Amino acid sequence: PLATVLLDASGQASFTTSLLLAGNHVIKASYSGDASNAAVSATVIQEVDALIVPTLSAWMLALLGLLLATFAVRVRRNAV
Repeated sequence: PLATVLLDASGQASFTTSLLLAGNHVIKASYSGDASNAAVSATVIQEVDALIVPTLSAWMLALLGLLLATFAVRVRRNAV
């Protein structure tokens, strides 16, 4: 098993992980039962979406380079 968790006072259990990669994952939860409740298990398929990483277009990179170069020239002039 990936993890074993205890039930809280209301009989609920939860588990959080950041180990799953993007894609579909079959998750099975099982309860072993006790004197009052029968054992049970359930399976779900959970889809994890890929993290969206922002990217800069070519013109944005060029603009950023120009701004950084301009800033460097101004800093150099003020230092002299």
